[in-house]
This record gives sequence, structure tokens and C-alpha cells, in this order.
Amino acid sequence: MFENVWRPARLRAGAMATIIFCTTVGTAATSAVHMAYAAGEYIVLDVYSGSPGSGLTVTGSGFHAGDSIPVTLQGVTVNATVAEDGSFTSPAITVPQRPAGSYPVIAAIPGGTDVRTAFYINGFSPDASPSEWWLLPGQKLGLSGTNFAPNEDIFVTVGGSSESIATLHADKAGSFSVAGAVTVPLSAAGNSLTYHLTGQMSGSVTEFTVTVGGFFPGAVPSAYFGVPGQTIGVSGSGFSPGETVKLINAAGTELSTVTADGMGNVSADSALKLPYGAENSLEFRLKGMTSGAIASFSISIGGFSPGVVPSAYFGVPGQTIGISGSGFAPDEKVTLLSATDATLFSFTADGKGNVSADNAIKLPFGAEGAQDFRLKGMTSGATVSFSISVGGFSPGITPSTFWALPGQKIGFSGTGFAPDEKVKLTNGAGTFIMDFTADSLGAFEAPDAIKIPLNAKGSLDYTFTGDASKASTTLSLGLGGFDAFIDPDSWYVPPKKAVKVKGQGFAPGESVQGLVDGVVMTTATADNEGAVAFTVKAPKTGGDSHSFIVGAKGADSGASAERTIGLAVECSVDEQ
Repeated sequence: MFENVWRPARLRAGAMATIIFCTTVGTAATSAVHMAYAAGEYIVLDVYSGSPGSGLTVTGSGFHAGDSIPVTLQGVTVNATVAEDGSFTSPAITVPQRPAGSYPVIAAIPGGTDVRTAFYINGFSPDASPSEWWLLPGQKLGLSGTNFAPNEDIFVTVGGSSESIATLHADKAGSFSVAGAVTVPLSAAGNSLTYHLTGQMSGSVTEFTVTVGGFFPGAVPSAYFGVPGQTIGVSGSGFSPGETVKLINAAGTELSTVTADGMGNVSADSALKLPYGAENSLEFRLKGMTSGAIASFSISIGGFSPGVVPSAYFGVPGQTIGISGSGFAPDEKVTLLSATDATLFSFTADGKGNVSADNAIKLPFGAEGAQDFRLKGMTSGATVSFSISVGGFSPGITPSTFWALPGQKIGFSGTGFAPDEKVKLTNGAGTFIMDFTADSLGAFEAPDAIKIPLNAKGSLDYTFTGDASKASTTLSLGLGGFDAFIDPDSWYVPPKKAVKVKGQGFAPGESVQGLVDGVVMTTATADNEGAVAFTVKAPKTGGDSHSFIVGAKGADSGASAERTIGLAVECSVDEQ
């Protein structure tokens, strides 16, 4: 009827004891037995229930002063010394790990007796949860939990099995979190699993249930249509996490191997290369080597339809033409052939079957009209033809001036010749003068290319001829004569006076004589415009005309000019 009734160890004669009884309700004690005596030793607890790891203090009265009293709870003992008034307060007792229930607190009295009262050790209400509530066979499952006993080990079992599949360890707060603690077995596909977690010391148990999906693998190629030699990527899902997945053709030949990730997915950018000679469609499958899961797919195989685009459909001999092509087998060698099957250029197609070159063709000299070419894939056999029309040359020359003086420098610009060829310049007599080099467009620039001979008159013909193209054009330059003119700075001067003379109309750069009355007094050089300047002295006398003549004459051109300048007369006055 009553539980946990404890009698006093000893009672003085004639004393009366009062006993108060309390019962426990359910699994946790709402109170414990409190014992109070009118006389004799007794103990009182500061709390009458608590969890493992919590503290408990015991107070005693009626004991013999100076005694040392051991106070024990389930093997945990502290010592208290009795004061002069017969009381003591014990150091804190740490509640030990025990299954939930009522346990005695014992105060031992010297002489072999003791005083007891009850303390209820509370149980634990643990809770645990998985990292995923839905997962695939073979996937790692993380576990976390709380409210276990501090620092206790926790055994994990699954289903009805008593065999532990993992041992976890709670921290001082009774919690834990472990990533990838257990692996979901492949046999659980399409079912649910209940995991049980049991505390080793506390005996506390909690559980949870996860849903395990089945294997429903799928495969998706990067293209459902391709040509022989093309590389196709493949991605898949629904396999066992971490398993090896093989790509297999219809004949069972292994083509490539990949490893599924933690979610059972696979991916490979270059999983397969479509074989040459294949037509219509090909069957493939992904197979999980652990799960046995299989996903099939097919790829349609087409033929090649190559195309080509030249950088120009019209050109002239010697011109370089670029080529762009598409629709060949990936990575194959592609050859550019002439109409006579001569190899002109070789390409290597990229991963998409494209080719390109800026300098694939140089149009031959002597060719006219349409020239036929073709591109041929050396692996696929794919061929495409095209034509380029070849025209003639129409050279043109522009001089820096169409009218010139003897001794003047003339420049030329030319167009319409063959690219990069030498262009020869000859005079009207066919004598070679110099040559120029045309650029990639058949043009050239030649400033100050020639100097007109000083003795030239009327007009001069010049012919420009391309070495390779033989294209030729002739240019005529009109020539002017010299009209020399001089201008003195004074028209009337005293004898021996310096006279500054400016002239023009001479040959550029020639030597010009400065004359007085036909006698050479000095020389000067004409500038690039045929202008000249020099200084002479007036003579001492000018004869009856009281004048003198200043002249200028070009040494090369023969051009001359004269001017008459008055000479002042000196008068003498006889002294009287």
C-alpha cells in the first residue's frame, strides 16, 4: 500500500516520531518520502527528484556534534561534518546515471546505523531526426538527437534487428549530430525504414521512420540526332548514390564509365562517339553496377550535308581567297581540291565539323572565267563544290601632276595590278627606270618617283607593267618650258652699289649665273620651285647711256633674263 517507508535508525526513549508518507505517480516522482522526527537523527533533501548530472544537497539534524557523516546516492558519496548543534549540510552530490526510479539517499551514522530518505532519478525523453526523410538506397543518412544522457553512447538499430549498425556519442548536453552516420541498404528500395536509438546508460529509446525510394533511372543524351564521328554527352538520374554506372551499346560493349554522385546522378560530356558507317538509329543504355538499374535511350544517325562559303565569289589572278565550310565529320581532315583534283589546302574540322582558313586559295595567273573547287572530308567522304569567277586586270596610274617642268620630281599611285607583284616603270623608249611592289590589293604609292630630264620638251610617255599579271598601262605627261624672270631691288643706283636680285622660272636645283653687262659676277642655286636670289655690284661707269645690264642664266636649262638699271653720274665742281 505504501512505498519507500523508511524507519529512523534510533529514537530516544519516550520520544515520538511523526512520519509523513508520499507516493510516486506515473513514471516520475512528484515527491519523495519526507521523514521528520520529533527526536533523533533525520535528514532533509533540497530536492527530491532530478536528472542524472544535476545536483543534490542533504541537510541533517539530531546528529552527534563532530561526527563525520558519509552521505551516499547510488555509489556517489560525499562527507559532511556535524556542527555543535547536531546539524550538517553536505556538499552537492552529482546525480549518477541510472534508469528512472526511486533510489535511497543514505546518511551513515558511526556505529553501523544510518538514516535514509528517497530520491527519484528522472528518466530522459530523447528525440532524434534524420538528415533526410526521403532518400535512395545507398545514400548516406545523417542523424541528430537531443535529451539523451550526457556523454553516453547511443546504439542505432534498424527495423526489428537488435544488431547495432552504428554507435554515436552524446555530448555533455546529451545531444549529437553526425553526418553520414548510416548507409541506406539497397534492399530497402521502395520501402520505409524505422531506426531505433537507445542510450547505453539511460536506457532511453527514440525512433523515427524514413521513406526509401525505388530506382527509376532515366538517361538524357545531349542530342537525339547526330552524324558519324560526333561526340554525344549523356546525363542520368535515379541510380544508387556513389555506384559505378556504365554506358553500353546494343551489342553489350562498354563505351564509358561514370560514378553516380550522392543523389544518384551521372553526367559525362563526351560519353560516346557515334561510329562511322552507322545509319538510322543506335540503342544505348546506362546500367548501375550495384543497383542493377537500367535506363535506355536511342540516337538517330544522319548523313553529312556539307556547305562552303568563299570570302569572295569574284577575284583576279594572284588574289587570296578564304574558305569557310560546315557539315563535315568532327575532327576529320578536309582537303581543298582544284578542278583537276590537285590538293590546294588541308583543314582539320573542329568538334562540330566546321573548317575555316583565310588563305585557302590563291587564284592562278592566266586563269579566266569560272574556276571550280571542292572540299572533301577524308573520313566521311562528304563533298561540296563551288566556283569562283576570275576576271582580268584594269590597272590605272595617277601622277602627282599631269603637267611638269624639266627637273621637277613626279610621284605616282597605281591600282588594279596583281596583289604583291612587281610593277616595272619604263620610259617611252622602253628603257627600264625603276619598279614598285603592289600591296595585297594590287595597289602602290611612289612619291617623288622620277625627275623630269632638263632637256625634255613637249611630253613624255611612261609605261607601268605588272611582272606576274602582265597588266600594262601608259601615261603621258605634258611638259612646259622655262620663262625666266628677274627683279632687282632698285632700278637706279650709284656706282659700285650692291644690287639684290630675285629670279624665278629656272630649273629646280640648277646653278644660276648672276651677270653684269654679260660678265659672270656670281652664282646661286635655284630652289625646288626654280626660284633664285643673288647680289651683284653696280659698275663704276655706265658709258654714254649711264646704265648697266643685270642678267641671270641657268646653267642646265639655259633659261635667261636681263634687266637694265640706271647708273647715277658723279659730278665734279672746280674750285674757284
